[in-house]
Amino acid sequence: MGSATLSAATPSRGKVIKSLLPGKLPLLLASLLLLLASPPCSGFTFADTLGRRQQRGRQQQEERHEQQHKHLKTEGGEEAEIGSGTITNSSSSSTNKEERDFPFDWNPFVPPATTAPTTPPSGAKIWNSSMDWVSERTWHPQGVISSLPGGEAQWAEVSYMSVTELILLTAVAYPAFVVAILLILTVIVSMLLSPAANATSGRASAWTSKGTNASAGTPLGSRTSSIEGEVWISQTGQLQDLLFDPPLIAQDEMTPFSKGLYHLWVVFASLIPSILVFGMPIVMLGLARPYPQEVFAALTLLTSALIFTNGMYMAVFAGSGLIRMTLQKQVGDRAPRPAQEVESLDPSANVLQWVILPQYAEDVEVVAMALRSIAQSTIAASSIGVVLGMEAREGQAAVDKAEHLKAKFKGQFRDMLATYHPPDLPNDPAGKASNLAWAFKEVVKHAVANNEDLSNIVLTVADADSEFHCSYFNCLAESFLNTNPELRNLRIWQSPVFHVKNYHRQPSPVVVGTMFTCMQELAALCDPNAVRFPYSTYSLSLGLARSVGGWDPEWISEDYHMGIKCFLLTLGATTVEPILVPTVNYTPEADGWFSTVNARWTQAKRHALGFSDMSYYFMMLPLIFSYAVNNRAGNRGLGTRSLQQFWNMATYGITLLIRLINIHVIIGVLSTYTFSTTIIKFTMLLLFSTDRNVNFLFERTSFCPQLLMVTSTVCTIFVSAMFIGVYRLMRERVDGKADWTFQNSAVHWLRNAVAILLWGPIYFLGLGVSIWKAALSVASLKSFEYEVAPKPVMTKTD
Repeated sequence: MGSATLSAATPSRGKVIKSLLPGKLPLLLASLLLLLASPPCSGFTFADTLGRRQQRGRQQQEERHEQQHKHLKTEGGEEAEIGSGTITNSSSSSTNKEERDFPFDWNPFVPPATTAPTTPPSGAKIWNSSMDWVSERTWHPQGVISSLPGGEAQWAEVSYMSVTELILLTAVAYPAFVVAILLILTVIVSMLLSPAANATSGRASAWTSKGTNASAGTPLGSRTSSIEGEVWISQTGQLQDLLFDPPLIAQDEMTPFSKGLYHLWVVFASLIPSILVFGMPIVMLGLARPYPQEVFAALTLLTSALIFTNGMYMAVFAGSGLIRMTLQKQVGDRAPRPAQEVESLDPSANVLQWVILPQYAEDVEVVAMALRSIAQSTIAASSIGVVLGMEAREGQAAVDKAEHLKAKFKGQFRDMLATYHPPDLPNDPAGKASNLAWAFKEVVKHAVANNEDLSNIVLTVADADSEFHCSYFNCLAESFLNTNPELRNLRIWQSPVFHVKNYHRQPSPVVVGTMFTCMQELAALCDPNAVRFPYSTYSLSLGLARSVGGWDPEWISEDYHMGIKCFLLTLGATTVEPILVPTVNYTPEADGWFSTVNARWTQAKRHALGFSDMSYYFMMLPLIFSYAVNNRAGNRGLGTRSLQQFWNMATYGITLLIRLINIHVIIGVLSTYTFSTTIIKFTMLLLFSTDRNVNFLFERTSFCPQLLMVTSTVCTIFVSAMFIGVYRLMRERVDGKADWTFQNSAVHWLRNAVAILLWGPIYFLGLGVSIWKAALSVASLKSFEYEVAPKPVMTKTD
């Protein structure tokens, strides 16, 4: 009955296998083996390749004719002679001997003698052209029936590679293996950290870990709320909050050895982005010396699989979100509930909302647009206060702008404040994060001074050019009141953010970024199992912000950073919940096509600095772990925090790391890996001996990536079509008049498809370069310069 052959062993990884693709392997192994053997219909079967390799086979046969012959015993007790490219087959039913050219004239339907496998030389000896090519053929046992159509096997010429090595190399390239090592090192460092014998216990010690001296002060006005927090101003003018009791060991409580060790760990953690972005490609190129074929196959599969999975993810979950928003639109935009109806959900609650708009040199009409969108809410006058987070370094212009806006919107909000972030504060570089950190403290001071109930205050952070949906704040109050009171301080609320306010004026390269960013964020919000980060415009309770010490001014990506900080300091309990009423804002815009593209590049470089949060995560883990270990007995008021909670958080945190890797690392290495595979391919073509038949490898590894890339292209077409649906939902909120290319959906889609085709590769290459630059900046700089991208200037409106 039909038997399967297994052909080929070469020095090291250079075997040629004649085999069928196993049909019942686990999915992962099947995906990897798909690189090695495609279906017979792929056109690369043994029979199909017979003619075009006949001449080359005969030449190789003549060159090997003088080599030593090997003698092996057949199953029937008769000998088969293999060597010099020929095989003499003896059958028990026939005494006739046939001499075949091997491997090129061999008849795949006549079972040959079973040969003992030849162990190939190991390591990098595959590059040694003086070593002969080894072939190996084995057959399935008698009685095995082929599952192929017609029951006839068609054999493929493929290069042998170890599945185990492929899996390990893929884990290194992803880089799951590196993250595992980093986590092990984190635990080791954590176990070596210990508090000093005379360490003070108390909440104030945590402030010193951020470089601020906690000293006693005069109470500004203490108030015990349902979250039992107390706020005062210290003698140094710093805001102190007893609710801020993070589960981490303060650096000045450590022993001298622990301080020195942790300092070295912080330096090492700063290098992690560079290790992931630059170290992994270098390691893979180094491993290409002993494992050239495996590295080539692993990188080829990984890059195509990542592009494929990202396209599928957006197509499935962004499509789900679009359907939900479309259904909501069809029944009419959700009418905002009256303030009395929202409050009736919990008669004892009167939710006060503060919207913080940090800004620097923003056009006054752009900020006015954001304020008008907030004022649309039916609860604006009774429940919403606005904070204009100005920069003092802007001078008198900031004061004049704030006073103008306060006068223009007088009576439309419950309250309006203007805060002025002072320049040259220690560890406080200029930027949105530092402005927001200052404004947060001013809001807390104002709330305490006015005897407001701190437990029922919700903060919304927004870019100054954000236009809210008219129902957003009503939905936010409703979600807050419907959440279990014990969980309200463990939630962050996020609406979909679409950068389409100036979509009609965006150049094609910017449109590509707008499409992919919008659809990626929408997909993450609609994936019920996603690890979500707050993005651009988001909301959280004042209690949660107080419990983690507010925003950190020195970390430039304030949205992702705040989400990670809340996750860590609540031991993994904080989650991001979607509110599917979209917010729209502007992309950077300047005068002229090239200036606008350059402005978007400036913004991309700033966003890429969020890579620093990978370092922050590993900096914080040892402090939290050490605190949990040294306080597991319950001293220092540990309460419900426990070592078990830490391990639960660290385990779930692996998914957070995967999300960070997918956002930053993968974008940074995709182009590098593509370049590496090209180098490896041409190096093998140049240096491999011709009898290695390296073309077999390229032929067999082309099928799976091509299939994945075709599927990815289909997903991209589908995603671009869905974006047209998003545009139609947002069309009334987009500035400017749409020309004819936007009015017809088919023409609009074709316009965007051409943009993706022309500018997509350049866009993603630019993202990769910005990631490289960010990784180097995290490793070499102590603080980052906040580059302000220009935004549009609007005409004055009444």
